Amino acid sequence: MPTDMTSERTQVPWIGSVQVSLSFAMCAVSGRLTDAGWAKEMVLFGRFFAVFGIFVTSLGSTWWHFFLAQGICTGIGLGLAFMPCATVVSTYFRRHRAFALALASTGSSWGSHVFPSIVQYLTPSIGFAWAIRCAAFVGLTICVVAKLLLKPRVAPRKSGIPARPLAGHLADRSFGPAHEFSSMLCAIGLALSAWTAVATCVEMYFFVAFYGFVTGAGQGCYFGALASLTKDPQKMGMRFGMVSTMTAFAVLTGPPTGGALIERMDGLYVGAQVWGGSDAVATAVSVLGSRLATKGFKFKDKI
Repeated sequence: MPTDMTSERTQVPWIGSVQVSLSFAMCAVSGRLTDAGWAKEMVLFGRFFAVFGIFVTSLGSTWWHFFLAQGICTGIGLGLAFMPCATVVSTYFRRHRAFALALASTGSSWGSHVFPSIVQYLTPSIGFAWAIRCAAFVGLTICVVAKLLLKPRVAPRKSGIPARPLAGHLADRSFGPAHEFSSMLCAIGLALSAWTAVATCVEMYFFVAFYGFVTGAGQGCYFGALASLTKDPQKMGMRFGMVSTMTAFAVLTGPPTGGALIERMDGLYVGAQVWGGSDAVATAVSVLGSRLATKGFKFKDKI
């Protein structure tokens, strides 16, 4: 069980930020190697580092133990394994690619419920260390199944939960993935801005439900929108990786920046809420600009 974390309370958010940031930052490497025909190898090495990092986390007792095990090791592993899986799925579909990618992304939603629940309910009975190890064993089982099912379809390039499937289906059928992704980003921005008006517990429940829905829908459209802007399927992994690497900077700096704004305003969340909403809307404008530069003024695009 962690014994020396109180003195590093302000540094604890960096563990999760670095983990998720590395998960995206490594996508440029794993995406390009996936295009070169190394998808299975990337998944194998990535899953090893991810599961190994979780197991080592169970042995941690101070901040830097968790930073190295969970933040660095697990983050690198997730980054190596994440992009090949998304890229391979996208190469199997053309007409309903956005829906397929959105459906595949629901796995992360299930994981965000399963793994915290394992640790939460097992820690009181068997302790923190063994609760983490049980979560690692579950992750190891999932990794083995994923490794067996992963079958790259496109030849190697030789040169150098409810909201997600619904969003993917609508992207394929009506709006187009890039437009829908931009719409969801705007909705996220408005939700974060509206958070400033939440004052009661009931209002907070409604806010959380709406924010969770639009966030899940946006994540479901993420890869579909990227795929719609990529004409050559043999470059899909590299393109996905490049964009995900840029996302890593936002993921790395987001939580610490929000925490700094809250601390600067003496515990008030208004600054962080407005900043988060403004960033989401600015991202939506950027996506629309990319869509306009690639496809022109045609409203609906098919991938």
